[in-house]
Amino acid sequence: MPRRSEPRGNAEAARSIFINDATNGTPETSGQAWTLGLNAIWYLNVPGTENFGIVLGPRFSAFSGRFHYVGGNEDFTVTTDEWGVGTGVQCSVPLSPHWGLALSAGFDWYPSATLYGHDTSYSTNGTIVNGRNAYGWSDANAAVNQPQYVPSILIGVSWRQ
Repeated sequence: MPRRSEPRGNAEAARSIFINDATNGTPETSGQAWTLGLNAIWYLNVPGTENFGIVLGPRFSAFSGRFHYVGGNEDFTVTTDEWGVGTGVQCSVPLSPHWGLALSAGFDWYPSATLYGHDTSYSTNGTIVNGRNAYGWSDANAAVNQPQYVPSILIGVSWRQ
């Protein structure tokens, strides 16, 4: 189940935390996060539904956020690859003999990660390499807004045989 999202961050804070305190240039930001998951499903008998199940499984997310300062001289990318866990529920509600409503709700959590940018890194375990000023993991994470808690909802139709 790959998912892609466009993360948002704070370009000025990212520059201060990962590179320097310059203020020149107009920031342009872009980013992406790819998530891959594998689920085990435990089916339960719930009246009025078909295939009602609780899902649980590992997740892997690859994040990259680019910060480019037009008119300045900085252009850098912050990346992280992290493992997490996801859980949720899914079911199908019959609408007719051949159609059903597919519903799914879930939540993914990534408890630990290291953000790499320029020649600097910040980890959830407190390890900092070439850190700037007194910045830590929470500052770097807030600046780039990489996925740490990811809710999901799916509503669709299904073909019933």
